[in-house]
Amino acid sequence: MSGVQDPVIVPTMEALKASVVPRRRVSATPDTPGAPVAPFPPFEPCPEPADLGPSAKAMAVLRFYAYIGNREKPLEACWKAIGVKSGSQKARIVEELQRHGLMRLESKGRRKMVRLYKRAYGLLGIAPPKGDGVGGCIHKVIVAQLADMFRARGYDVHIEGEIGPHRKRIDLVAYGHRRVVGLELGLSRVAQELANLRADLFAGVLDLLLFVATDPSMLNKVRAGAASDPVIAPHIHRIHFCLFSEEEPS
Repeated sequence: MSGVQDPVIVPTMEALKASVVPRRRVSATPDTPGAPVAPFPPFEPCPEPADLGPSAKAMAVLRFYAYIGNREKPLEACWKAIGVKSGSQKARIVEELQRHGLMRLESKGRRKMVRLYKRAYGLLGIAPPKGDGVGGCIHKVIVAQLADMFRARGYDVHIEGEIGPHRKRIDLVAYGHRRVVGLELGLSRVAQELANLRADLFAGVLDLLLFVATDPSMLNKVRAGAASDPVIAPHIHRIHFCLFSEEEPS
């Protein structure tokens, strides 16, 4: 008896269709649902830009004010010396120096002055000045300049002098040419400046009283207040109201 073989079963077309899993064709566009998403590359932060330090013009400002003869000069004198005319360039240089922590800007009225920090002197490779390393206040600087102006005209000058029986302090008192001249520098509130003028006149020793301001608005307000003040008004002919200019006093 010959060997028995297993019968061959031929599936129908319906059976073949039922056994095949259809393959879905997926678009390569990222917005297609189910599309394969490529993994993100490793995140590498951008390197910080190198800090190259102050620009050449900013360094020129530092060198200008590091010189002892320029420390009390207004900012406009510095711009003129280093050849900077553009207002936008001036603003950028000041912002740059402040951002690097090298200076501060003092401003009273229209007058602006630069004060260097110790870091600026270190950057320049020179020793900072002894004592007040960032300079005195603008009030002291202006009074000192006005004192030099009086001395040049032959007056005996006393800064923060005392006048009258009550020893009232005044910013400056100058003796000479057979008269006594007092000076008040107005940088505070109008009411305070008027109180100073009353006390100066009450001392009874001044032949002339100068009120000096760096701001035209302050000057006009104090002058108007003095004219309507019952104590000051009778003596207003002895008071001169002056505006301190940005220019160096001659």
